[in-house]
Amino acid sequence: YPKIEFFAPGFGANNDPVRGYVLVFFVSLGCIIIGELNMVSSLLSNFFVAAYALINFSVFHASITKSPGWRPSFKYYNPWVSLVGTLLCVGVMFMMDWMTALLTFLIIAILYLYIFYRKPEANWGSSAQAQVFVSALKGLQNLTETQDHVKNYRPKLLVLCGNPAQRPPLVDFANLITKKLSLLICAHVVTEPGSKNLAILKESTQNWLNDHKIKGFYTVVESGSWEEGAKSCMTLAGLGKLSPNTILMGFKSDWINDISGLQEYFNVLYTAFDHNLGIAILRVKGGLDFSEHVTAEETA
Repeated sequence: YPKIEFFAPGFGANNDPVRGYVLVFFVSLGCIIIGELNMVSSLLSNFFVAAYALINFSVFHASITKSPGWRPSFKYYNPWVSLVGTLLCVGVMFMMDWMTALLTFLIIAILYLYIFYRKPEANWGSSAQAQVFVSALKGLQNLTETQDHVKNYRPKLLVLCGNPAQRPPLVDFANLITKKLSLLICAHVVTEPGSKNLAILKESTQNWLNDHKIKGFYTVVESGSWEEGAKSCMTLAGLGKLSPNTILMGFKSDWINDISGLQEYFNVLYTAFDHNLGIAILRVKGGLDFSEHVTAEETA
């Protein structure tokens, strides 16, 4: 949260936030100095009960999402008991003081929405992440079981662009077609196996797509030839109904001087037709390959 970074640093072997402890001490001391605890007792009690309610709900949510990191060892544990505990805590909050309970919920909602929209660079391994995975998996399974209909047709693109950072016009054109509402996969064929660290390449390229606000995915394969690698991408990319139905490629402008490459280019087109995939070829003045410009900027 902003303006309280001063109290965040930890000290000692356990990395204790001593400054935060001091802050809490003075806040508590201020409540005591008031001399009339009844003025703050309702609010403090609601905060405590709200904390218990959130803990119970977190336990219940982690259980129903089947989070691998949540493995309770208590013999008689039941997630529905946790849900009942949550409801009881909420009921007690309103029984103590309904206005204070509403104020407590408002404060919790503000803090949650702030974190949700601020998206801090922190990974807490929350049950919400497990819920995202479960929802995506169930949604994909439901999509696979749903019959296709022409009214719901969407172009799902497999873009044979290599490294997207080196061919931004091709990726931008694909992004305009999908309008961030359909599948976009950028495929990269590395023809020199072992020449690149694929894990680092995947992470850095996916970050490039996110930085340029392109809603898509990046996949990379290693193969002895571009033709075989492109064929592998066509057969392996996607899951179930969430698989490409259209191939987007750049126009091969050097076809006169690269006959063997031209043969591979047409073989990939024939393979796409054999797999009942649509074909789109983009040709722009000056070509699509910006690799020389990217290299120049990196070395500048």
